[in-house]
Amino acid sequence: MPVEKKPGITLMVITGTWPPMRCGVGDYTFTLCENLVQRDFHVHVFTSEQVRPNLQLKGLTRLKVHARVNRWSWHMLRTLAEAIAELKPDVVNFQWPTAAYGRSLAVNWLPIYLRKKFPRLPLITTLHELRYFSPWSRLRIYPALEVSQRLILVDSLDRGCVSRIHAKAAARCCEIRLGSSLPGRPEQFNREDRRQSLGFHAQDFVVAFFGFANPPKGLENLFRALCMLRNVCPEIKLLMLSQFSDKNPYQRRILSELNATGLSAFTTRPEYAEPHLAAEYLASADCAVLPFVDGASLKRSSLIACLAQALPLITTWPAPPGVDDFEHNVNMLLVPPEDTAALAAALERLIKDPDLRLRLSRGSADLARKFSWKDITKRYAEVIKEVMEEMR
Repeated sequence: MPVEKKPGITLMVITGTWPPMRCGVGDYTFTLCENLVQRDFHVHVFTSEQVRPNLQLKGLTRLKVHARVNRWSWHMLRTLAEAIAELKPDVVNFQWPTAAYGRSLAVNWLPIYLRKKFPRLPLITTLHELRYFSPWSRLRIYPALEVSQRLILVDSLDRGCVSRIHAKAAARCCEIRLGSSLPGRPEQFNREDRRQSLGFHAQDFVVAFFGFANPPKGLENLFRALCMLRNVCPEIKLLMLSQFSDKNPYQRRILSELNATGLSAFTTRPEYAEPHLAAEYLASADCAVLPFVDGASLKRSSLIACLAQALPLITTWPAPPGVDDFEHNVNMLLVPPEDTAALAAALERLIKDPDLRLRLSRGSADLARKFSWKDITKRYAEVIKEVMEEMR
């Protein structure tokens, strides 16, 4: 039975992942929806059945999660059409890709299906990490480029990929930056108590790593740099805010290396924490190190989360260059990817220079303002209203 139409804009968001499923796009989409309902949107999330344990949404009555997809196969398209007929959204936002989609052909053709089934329903597609896919894999998004009224790019460098796949689609692109996957630096929390709860002492220098543990994150290089510094700074400790699975070969190898180097004795790995507690964990560190193998970029929500905590940050030079927001010695320290000696030297410099830590902390806080969810949500709302007006 169709739901009663309410005043305001009703948005349906299609996403394969949603907390507590582990996926950066799912975390991004959750925070986006959480903020959109604060702007009087009614948001329906069409997603995977696996998210059922997390359907309690703290009184957000304008945010409804419809966990109806068992597999993102062709049968899903009929389920989606039924949900649209029932919920009657004014506009649809398709988040691509997510971990749950896999290589489903049905997901690739979903935009074409929607255009044929609901020709007057505006479609906005948000693209993540397009330039990191192989040229053949990028072609999977061609149907969305063909029929979407708008294409939201979270990374400006993806515009070139869009142009090469579908020249006319580039004119329908708009850039809206990523926001932090965690809340901003907590105002009311006791840093010393939080450090003690994690097993750290006042004299410890705590280096934080935050994000998913996968090969591009450069964890092996971080481990080698920390081993080099143990004699220089015996108080150095590692805080790893990352989840590991025995089923993941890379993560098993990383844990084995942590034990083999002896770093496990100086490493704290908290259990999964909800975002506000995770933000406190991260803010309790003395600095963050994110040694990306492929270079830092604006598509790294883990980097933006570290900035949001006003942490002094060490990361790797962007590749390709051109991210004007990243300023060496101003809002972060930048080192070449996979250069252990340079990473160790930057970290030693940070440990020994409290004035540098203070300057970088202020720089992080200033840069974080460019990634505010208030601005991101405002821009999304503008784009949604634009496409609705165009379809009238």
